[in-house]
Amino acid sequence: MTNSYIYLSDIQLKLEQKEILKNIHFQLNQGEIACLLGPSGCGKTSLLRIIAGLESRATGEVYLNKKIVQNAKTFIKPEKRNIGMVFQDFALFPHLNVSENIIFGLSHLPAVEQKIILEKMLELVKLQDSRSSYPHKLSGGQQQRVALARALAQNPTLLLLDEPFSSLDTELRYRLSEDVRSILKQLHMTAILVTHDQTEAFSFADKIAVMKEGHFEQFSDSYNLYHHPETPFVAGFIGEGMIVEGRLLQEFLPQLNHLLKGQVLVRPDDILHDDNSSVKGLVTKKFFRGSHFLYSLSFENGLQVYSLVQSHHNHKVGDKIGVKFELDHIVEFLE
Repeated sequence: MTNSYIYLSDIQLKLEQKEILKNIHFQLNQGEIACLLGPSGCGKTSLLRIIAGLESRATGEVYLNKKIVQNAKTFIKPEKRNIGMVFQDFALFPHLNVSENIIFGLSHLPAVEQKIILEKMLELVKLQDSRSSYPHKLSGGQQQRVALARALAQNPTLLLLDEPFSSLDTELRYRLSEDVRSILKQLHMTAILVTHDQTEAFSFADKIAVMKEGHFEQFSDSYNLYHHPETPFVAGFIGEGMIVEGRLLQEFLPQLNHLLKGQVLVRPDDILHDDNSSVKGLVTKKFFRGSHFLYSLSFENGLQVYSLVQSHHNHKVGDKIGVKFELDHIVEFLE
């Protein structure tokens, strides 16, 4: 056991002979925000439930704040783990106003203390003017702020967020996630977010665990996941890019002093538009991105890559355009 605030060792979960989670090792320091990122069905929510104490059938060890809460001999119930949870559906009580929702779980405290906590939470989530409003009168973003305030009012040692922004429209989702991250950092709160949205994960989390079929493919920060993926799955799942045969790429990298024997990750920003280049790629597809076009390019030797080009370079499908290959860091996967 380390001094990490959250520590999971060899977590396994099998239900009806199906492996849901396998060989999960995970640790997080106090004040850090982590994200479980992956496609639907990869085990993200199952792992969150184990940490929360909502799934008792897993094997392995779970430590929270250096105390064992789950292993072969111990199982601490969810209500004893002091963990806050925020869900996708907000789960607010429609018959209670904002203030009543926030202090719902504080009935064991004196009224004076409840009021102090309430005022702190209302200020924290900027809902002072909506204290008497009922949930149906609030926007989706405001409802989620109430759900967050209710979870934080319990003064949890850990906050778990299960797809909390996915029901909101795109602009509001990213704006609210930035606000929630700021609040958590202000409180030095340790938190774990579950999402399938990598843009949300990149902007919200300090560390990201990319999951596939019940295990971690890689656990790192967003920069390393993008630039130094450890597996082809991470390379394909994070950002845009293509995994290409190194032998096809070799001739476009004359400065390379070693032979490429496996598959290589090529990002769109590795292929630079250059009208003066003698290397020409055939535009086979184009996708308008506002400030940029994403071109799919094909070369005579069979190589196909993406290139991200400023949108004032508006080429047609079928055009040949000059490009430069600038792979500053080669990410190669050997079989």
